[in-house]
Amino acid sequence: MLGVDGGGTKTEFLLFCSDGTQIKRIVLGCSNPNVVGIEKCAQLLKCGIDEMLGVYPQIKAVYIGAAGFLLGNNAETIKKELESYYDGRFDMIIQCKTDVLNVIACADLQKTDCMAVICGTGFSVVIKEKDIIKTSAGWGYLVNKWGSGFDVGRDGLYYALMDTEGIGETTLITEIIKDNYGEDIYAVLRDVYSKGQSYVAGFAKIVFEAYLKGDVTAKKIIEDNAACVAKIINQVSKIHPNITQIVLSGGLFANSTIYADLVKKNIAGNLVATVIEFPQIYGACLESARMCGVNTKIIKENFVEEYRKWDK
Repeated sequence: MLGVDGGGTKTEFLLFCSDGTQIKRIVLGCSNPNVVGIEKCAQLLKCGIDEMLGVYPQIKAVYIGAAGFLLGNNAETIKKELESYYDGRFDMIIQCKTDVLNVIACADLQKTDCMAVICGTGFSVVIKEKDIIKTSAGWGYLVNKWGSGFDVGRDGLYYALMDTEGIGETTLITEIIKDNYGEDIYAVLRDVYSKGQSYVAGFAKIVFEAYLKGDVTAKKIIEDNAACVAKIINQVSKIHPNITQIVLSGGLFANSTIYADLVKKNIAGNLVATVIEFPQIYGACLESARMCGVNTKIIKENFVEEYRKWDK
């Protein structure tokens, strides 16, 4: 079976067996069709699936949970393209869903009404009530301002440029960018417009580094963006007052407790927010197994230990 977790920066493919053994893992680029387009998204998914089929040609199920699949008919369009491409060549079933369902599966909340918040390169909030999935504030990085990795990275670049030109406060972010990229900040600025969303989001780690060193500007950026995340959670919860379980996922939460702690501090008192302990690919694998009617108990038991081997 094959689980796929797609996002604005990377797409992870994990081939595994019903006994929990993980056979192969690969990571490719962005698969969000709202960023790269339907054609490039489908092509990237084909490349990943083809590579896995080269390792094990009898894959029974492919579950793809990807960012951007909730908009319009993106998921169905990609699914039809993949089914057409593989029709008659391989005996496997394909499912395409939003990456938020990967998160919900990770938290084992498939049967519970909940709110899932993904804060990685981009940002999205999804409400699950019974079998109904509703999205909120997922308008894309050019419109959103809800505290995504792109938002944090862009704010860091903004204040670094203000510092460089003497029209803003001095900040450690400027020096850390120069140390990490080894070039003038204006060269970095040129790359922003050619490399796009994921490139800008990459600067979020620099803002967090400056934050940990006590930089006042970085502190403002992190706190303001975390407040944006908490604000939308509070606003959406007013519309869905019966939902109290909040699942937090994505790079900004996974890579540091700082962001999650600030968000939790600012959400309403009746809400319980939990950061998922597993990578989102875990949820995609569980859903792929369920497509085949496989008991997921042993996969759950073995996943973490098996997944560690990819870091060796």
